[in-house]
Amino acid sequence: MNLQLKVNSQIIIGYSLSIMIFFLPISAKLSTVFIILSLVAALPFTDWKNFIPDLKSNKFFLFSIAYFVMHLIGILYSDNYKYAFNDIQTKLSFLIFPILFTVFKPWPAHIDNMKKSFIAGCITALVICTVKSLLEYSSSHDTTVFFYTKFSGLMHPTYFGFYINLALLFLIDDAFINENSKKTSFQIEFFITELFLITGLFLLSARMSLIVAIFTLVAFIIIKTIQLKDKRKFTLALVVSFLIAGCIQFGLIKFYNRFTQIETAIQNEKQITNEIANNTAKTEEYNSTTSRLALWKYASELIGSSPQTFIFGVGTGDIKDELRKVYVKNNFQKGIDENYNPHNQFLHTAVVIGIIGMSLLLILLFAPLIRALKRNSLPLAIFLIIILLNGLTESILEVQSGIIFFCFFYCLMISEMNLKEQQNIDE
Repeated sequence: MNLQLKVNSQIIIGYSLSIMIFFLPISAKLSTVFIILSLVAALPFTDWKNFIPDLKSNKFFLFSIAYFVMHLIGILYSDNYKYAFNDIQTKLSFLIFPILFTVFKPWPAHIDNMKKSFIAGCITALVICTVKSLLEYSSSHDTTVFFYTKFSGLMHPTYFGFYINLALLFLIDDAFINENSKKTSFQIEFFITELFLITGLFLLSARMSLIVAIFTLVAFIIIKTIQLKDKRKFTLALVVSFLIAGCIQFGLIKFYNRFTQIETAIQNEKQITNEIANNTAKTEEYNSTTSRLALWKYASELIGSSPQTFIFGVGTGDIKDELRKVYVKNNFQKGIDENYNPHNQFLHTAVVIGIIGMSLLLILLFAPLIRALKRNSLPLAIFLIIILLNGLTESILEVQSGIIFFCFFYCLMISEMNLKEQQNIDE
């Protein structure tokens, strides 16, 4: 009876996590309900005698928990306890998912279902955004409702952008290995889905996530083509679809082009850099690109303000207060008005919990990346590269949409890598 209950518990967890990841692109708050349900299903049937040894055997999960504990310790030298406890609550996924995936050891079918649920969730979210924009356009006739924040009403476009990046990765990876990939019906369904997701990526107009998506997907396709020589016809079809997508993007630029900010920043690089260095830039001169240059400068200034801050950070709750002081000191009015964070995950972590915390974050990302490259776990490697590159321009592990996404797929894909390694040993 106990065995049957445990099997039922595993089934409930599998379905609950699949539903959770489906809703993540639609509502992060709704996703948390199914995270709680998964915990409720898991804990009563946990084998506590083997739990600690199982957890210790997976050092990557321990890195995630250690990162959470570092933020807990950061509360001890924080002044703003309200912000600190809110931040800890937001970061609970760094603790919960390693526990869940230690208790719940997913089967290949579970992993496949979760990936497909995530793809379905991204498609559903894009449909919602498209319908909303069409309704708005029917009354306003304003084409900008199809782009950037006006289009992405469910979350920030950058986060939605790397969601779609990963969904496309899963979609293409499955197509390479799927036995039905030569069937016409499969190919039609695949290319319609692929073009819809890519078009959505263009409409989001999130520059960094778009650049990262193009880089990672092209790299992934090239590597898979080299590995699977019999799939070169499929690769050719992919190239054609990417060319079509490129034409779509070229057409969309006429209506909405956020890359002009980068062009302006490059053209006026020397003047902008000097103004930021001398604190003479005016608020109206900043755009989202040049603002980041200032934010990185002031975050770095705060990190180096004292040996204690450099090593341990300002504490879990004090980042906004301490950065505001630096903005005021340097007369950075845009930072004061918008209460900006550093817009760089590595600088953000260094400000909060110092160089020790940033080093732990780098280990958290690079240790499994090196292992994935050695074990040819390409999707995991690409996923970590997506996080690393997007983390250069956004503090992506500071909000639920980024944290749940990262922690869930970090644990899921590491579990998948471990499962494949175990299967190879058994064979």
